Amino acid sequence: HELGYVVKRDGTYQPGLRFLTHGMAAKSRFRAGDLITEALSMVSEETTHHVWWIVEELGRGIFLDFASVSDTQPYGRIGKRSYLHAHAPGKAILASLTPEEFEQVVEHHGLPSFTLETITDVDDLAAQLDQIREKGYAVSEGEASLNIRSVGVAFDGPEGSRHGLGVFGYAHEFQGKPEADIATTLQEAADEIADGLAGQELINV
Repeated sequence: HELGYVVKRDGTYQPGLRFLTHGMAAKSRFRAGDLITEALSMVSEETTHHVWWIVEELGRGIFLDFASVSDTQPYGRIGKRSYLHAHAPGKAILASLTPEEFEQVVEHHGLPSFTLETITDVDDLAAQLDQIREKGYAVSEGEASLNIRSVGVAFDGPEGSRHGLGVFGYAHEFQGKPEADIATTLQEAADEIADGLAGQELINV
């Protein structure tokens, strides 16, 4: 409390804004700046969906930044720690891991269920990851949250970091929008970001 990490309101301790300093410092390690902002905006405008930039850390997906052409936010928030197997960009990241890395993630975090559609069987997930590698993108249908669909791709960042880009929206909003076309737009943005980050070293904070 004295350091500002918690504040007391109505007899209850709550997280203080000092955590924001550390969170922003951690995010700035990637030195993405306008590169990410422009790429996310491009995807959102072309797909008319909410788009997220996600980074894998310790086997979980961290939601770092987003863009949207609408006021709705169907899924995610900045700083959200998610399970990779539940949404499309997370599954794309899992598909980019080595078999040993995949096993470590599952062993450490498990495959918790969020809806009846969530894949909780390791063999079923592994089979789907094979399909994702063949297609080059992932799709999630109501697996992270009811009636929420996502399409995602993965790409490598500096110093072996793994990233994902994904669009999220309500299932009915994807009607008439082929997932392959959305994936192509995502991949173009991912390639631009990867090229921009290439050769960078993460800033120590």
